[in-house]
Amino acid sequence: MVQLEEYQLRSLLANAVECGVARYEKNRCSKADELSQRAAYQRFGASKVKQWVADGHIGQRKRDSSYSHAKIRYSYAELLSLEKAEKTCRLVNTVDKQTQRPKR
Repeated sequence: MVQLEEYQLRSLLANAVECGVARYEKNRCSKADELSQRAAYQRFGASKVKQWVADGHIGQRKRDSSYSHAKIRYSYAELLSLEKAEKTCRLVNTVDKQTQRPKR
């Protein structure tokens, strides 16, 4: 059984709320949800965004797909969800390892 401290639970809930708000905004106004590739790299880190794209977790969109140099866009809500999911997994795995320490 995983036991969370109060601050860890608060952090998990805050992450869930933040992702929910981002999803709501995406559904309400999809254009406001879009981030340019540069903005996505600055906000989430270029290596993480590239890895998520390579792993197929998120797709790239081009505004004008017929133009080869069109801006690449990403969904802010999807990027945020991936970032929060990774942080949550690390937190839960850390807590789980602490509770499974062998007894001496």
